[in-house]
Amino acid sequence: MNIVVLIPIHNGVDSTISGLDSLYKSIAYSRSNIKIRVLIIDDGSTDESCKMIKKYFQDVEIIQGDGTLWWTGAIEEGSRYAFYRMKASHILLWNNDIQPHQLYMQNLIKIIHSLSDQYRIICSTIMYKENPQVVYSMGGRIDKKTGAFSILNKNMSIDSVDESIYNVDYFGGMGTCISKEIYETVGQFDRINFPHYKGDYDYAMRAGKLGIKMNAHRILQIWNDKKSSGITPSTLIGMLKMYFNEKSPFYIKRNLLFYKKHEFPPSAYINLIIRFMNNIIGHSIRILLGPTIYKYNQKYKLKQIVEP
Repeated sequence: MNIVVLIPIHNGVDSTISGLDSLYKSIAYSRSNIKIRVLIIDDGSTDESCKMIKKYFQDVEIIQGDGTLWWTGAIEEGSRYAFYRMKASHILLWNNDIQPHQLYMQNLIKIIHSLSDQYRIICSTIMYKENPQVVYSMGGRIDKKTGAFSILNKNMSIDSVDESIYNVDYFGGMGTCISKEIYETVGQFDRINFPHYKGDYDYAMRAGKLGIKMNAHRILQIWNDKKSSGITPSTLIGMLKMYFNEKSPFYIKRNLLFYKKHEFPPSAYINLIIRFMNNIIGHSIRILLGPTIYKYNQKYKLKQIVEP
């Protein structure tokens, strides 16, 4: 077995160094003779990321992009390099700013060894870094009739998660392990239609159509700083721009293309429009009333402290 961890980056050197430190600690703690290597896909960083990475982590391999790979392109370039140049049996999709549980790699190796075949995608439990006992995502399920995506166990305490393994319809990019057999069956990540967001969801949908199972495991715990992910608009104009921004999960064009490619029914498109409208209303209220709500919350907290 030969696992290669794929980490796409574009600047963010401090997060990368911190993330690599946590990752290598988990690798060392596994005490395994299984080869686990790290491949950085640097998509045009301008903050000396490569120089600093090599300074502290000489074993890391780095391939270069020119700033046009984005997430899906970086993962695809990394996948081909890992499987066909580094001779990987598995790739592990990773983010530069996540921290794994100390036992993560040890548990992952056990899970891979326990599989009767390698036609099964292994997914992780993603937790909030700022609230480490609370689940952000364990993958999710899709209702093809309504087009609704439901995240499993979102905002639940990890202690309240009943099952050790969940069957899922889709996964987020981080903490996902894919074998070479699956990659060669499903094909490449679709960097043309989904260069940034939806690249992971699209891959999961295509795998599911081929009968490949996806399982989220409770014991594969990683912590992600959600504050560094996505776009949080502070103005109404900024909020509207989200729906036309390639780096936004709300980008209208990619969402419609995703529904079309995976043959969602007309009812799903209607529900998509309704969700967009609800999001616009929600963001507008937050932007317009945000300062008032913040002052109220601060006053309430102060009152709670003074009057327990």
